Amino acid sequence: MFSLTRTRFVRALCVCWDGVLPVILWMLCNCCVFVSFYREIEKKKMRLIHVQGDLFSCPKHITLAHCISYDAKMSRGIAVLFERKFSLRNEIHSSTKVVGGVVALWRDTRYIANLITKWRCFQKPTLSDLQNSLLALRDFMYFNSLTEIAMPEIAAGLDAVPLNVVLALLTKIFQNTPVTIYMYHL
Repeated sequence: MFSLTRTRFVRALCVCWDGVLPVILWMLCNCCVFVSFYREIEKKKMRLIHVQGDLFSCPKHITLAHCISYDAKMSRGIAVLFERKFSLRNEIHSSTKVVGGVVALWRDTRYIANLITKWRCFQKPTLSDLQNSLLALRDFMYFNSLTEIAMPEIAAGLDAVPLNVVLALLTKIFQNTPVTIYMYHL
């Protein structure tokens, strides 16, 4: 890609004064391409927005995400509320799933992303399984052109992963994506 600098611009003006207009137009076109490319990069910055309140009160078009176990018991924490509100268990059981993956189910006007971070409901997730689930979530969002997701403090409640570790993982994994993450806190 052509790098537009003041020195190159001045040299181009001095060397071919009679052809200034075509040179200026050529450089401006390249500059516009560069600016356009830069704006695309700017758009791809992840935003993490902390929200105080109820996760289920977020707008109905935003994907919801939470952590569950492979056995899909959903008997503790916020998973109980997800099960009551969306009746997910039977569909999760019948779907293909892996620890370190995500099972996304369509409900009404949005997806519910179930991050499978451990084998059994009484276990704690490993950081690698949490990271793999978040990578699977990122890929799912990319392939489905989703740009907004709302989640509780995933893996930081009953799963006892420190919130600063979760935030670091989210930032690392989603840093070059145009995703806005709304993290809800009670």
